[in-house]
Amino acid sequence: MMLPNATVPDDPKPELLRRDGWNVKSVYGSYCVVWRGQEEVVMFWRDGRWERAGGVLRAAA
Repeated sequence: MMLPNATVPDDPKPELLRRDGWNVKSVYGSYCVVWRGQEEVVMFWRDGRWERAGGVLRAAA
């Protein structure tokens, strides 16, 4: 039986994205919006790792 506050081993881990130089904008379930430089990307957590779902280049200010 799992306790309500127990961490599931396959919970998304946004800190791994931060470690790779991404800035985390938002996290929703297994999805995460991140940016680095002018690139903004949607990532999703699958099988214990982050995968890129899509992204855009933001215009320079």
